[in-house]
Amino acid sequence: MKKTITLKSFNVNNFCKEKTDYQDNPNKRKLVPVEGEYKETADAILDKLTEGSPDIIVLQEFPYNYREYYEGKLDLKGYSLKIPDFAIKHFSKDKSTASIVVIAINKRRKFDSKEVIQSSKWATWLLIKVEDLYILGVHVKNVKVDDKQEVLVCDQHSEYWKDIDPFIKKYKEDKTILIGDFNPVNLKRYPKLRDIYDDTIGKLVKEDYKYTPVLAKENDGGRSLDRAYFSSHIKKEDVKAYSIPAVSSASEAAASTNLSDKNHPYILAVEVSVDL
Repeated sequence: MKKTITLKSFNVNNFCKEKTDYQDNPNKRKLVPVEGEYKETADAILDKLTEGSPDIIVLQEFPYNYREYYEGKLDLKGYSLKIPDFAIKHFSKDKSTASIVVIAINKRRKFDSKEVIQSSKWATWLLIKVEDLYILGVHVKNVKVDDKQEVLVCDQHSEYWKDIDPFIKKYKEDKTILIGDFNPVNLKRYPKLRDIYDDTIGKLVKEDYKYTPVLAKENDGGRSLDRAYFSSHIKKEDVKAYSIPAVSSASEAAASTNLSDKNHPYILAVEVSVDL
């Protein structure tokens, strides 16, 4: 007998538009309060995320400083929120740039197990077990290059993978799905990043890992940043992916520059059938 577990994944990009005063300090950012048009857009996206009552919702760049507001909203919609202990221990609520990965679990579902595995160094990945399925929510650190094809930032990208790699390798022997914002490297545009790619995201499909990528169809609004990978212990025919517009109108998208970002206009939805 099989049971279908439904997941949704979205980079909420702090839900609210960030203000940066470059004349004062280019690294100093302040989030717009949860009110007015930004609140309306964020609430509309929460409605889209919880529409259809998915079992699991994975959110990237979740604003920790507004945790109580969104945790309360999700609770009213029937979801409990798993927040990395690292964030709770090290991030204060007034730290506006604290963006983390969180996983919301549908409280109406009577899951057998809710095991949580997490990092002692990062608040940007979180692994849970639901029924017989391991779900690893990620927000991979980006790699940037300049006009001369020189790598500007790679330390965090590599260190992130060093931290998460043992878990990816360990749970490849189980029914495991990796889902989130992978910030993949554009190798056609930046060929010098090949070595970094091969040692991180590129490893997932190799023989010693054997994860299979799954994306929503391009003509269905799928975007390359948001994707999922499933282990070889999950049959390809047991996985279905599709995308859902994050906002239902242009006016909602226009309410926030971040939320209308062309890289993240769609929610990635994945259905996985598992044996009971």
